[in-house]
Amino acid sequence: MPDTNHDWTYQEIESVAVNLEYLSRQVYNTMSEAVYDNPNHEYAERMPRVLAELVDAAENFTDSVYDHTDYSDDIYDLFYLDSQLTLAETTLDGYSKSYLVDSQMRSLRYYVNELLWNYRINYLN
Repeated sequence: MPDTNHDWTYQEIESVAVNLEYLSRQVYNTMSEAVYDNPNHEYAERMPRVLAELVDAAENFTDSVYDHTDYSDDIYDLFYLDSQLTLAETTLDGYSKSYLVDSQMRSLRYYVNELLWNYRINYLN
């Protein structure tokens, strides 16, 4: 992962995008199995759907990063990823087995926030 003490290069952003996609898949795989036997059937159906949307958002962002050469072209996909991550965090909040993916979710949130910060620094000034 890139150093957070300087603006990231586009290659570093590509690296983060790939890692975000990987982390989101880990969360999906882990929680899909963990929620399978949940007695609350509505929750057991909703969580995998929300986490699949998180994976989709991470894939969209990665694809956008690789398809463009300017970070500003990726901002809408980053906003979508941020919104899907927030939804996933809300869905996992309070679930007894959320500890299984706590470190991955913290990493996802940290790097999405860093990407948003880099965008603000580089394109809103």
